[in-house]
Amino acid sequence: TRPRVTVAMTGPETARVGDKVAFKITLTNSGSGPAAKLALRAAFTPGLTHAAGATIEATEADLPAGQSRQMTLEVTAGQAGSEACVLT
Repeated sequence: TRPRVTVAMTGPETARVGDKVAFKITLTNSGSGPAAKLALRAAFTPGLTHAAGATIEATEADLPAGQSRQMTLEVTAGQAGSEACVLT
């Protein structure tokens, strides 16, 4: 058996300085076996801020085959311009 994990993220197209911005993250295991000890890292461009810093790391519990897990990551828009959250 093998896990097959994909990550999808959605977020707003625009926000104003000072607005809270919510990124919705979905982890999906479409494989035939469980995915163990998943680690997810979110890195923000300088115009997005989070209380934990510019990079956040999280370890998720096992993700069984055929299941998905959703989470929301909220940051604050701190400056004008094109900004991003990059997941690895």
